[in-house]
Amino acid sequence: MKKYEIICARIRSEILDGTRRQGEKLPSIRACVEQFHLSKTTVEHAFAQLQLEGYITARAQKGYYVNEITYIREYSGRKEDSPAPEEEKIP
Repeated sequence: MKKYEIICARIRSEILDGTRRQGEKLPSIRACVEQFHLSKTTVEHAFAQLQLEGYITARAQKGYYVNEITYIREYSGRKEDSPAPEEEKIP
């Protein structure tokens, strides 16, 4: 497992198990660099991946925040939880 994937897995599990709640601000990239003893690029890669998966959102000059987890699109394209209303299939 790559280093950025380890960070992704940890933050993802904290979001899914309720340790981190919707709207909660994540630690800064700089704080994560110090906490995980990794490069800034590695942490940025992890945060970018979590954004692609829909777990977090970046707010300019504010930081990264946890998204609402009622609908998450996995990077693989699979859908977890219930589908969003606009994507429900019509019988």
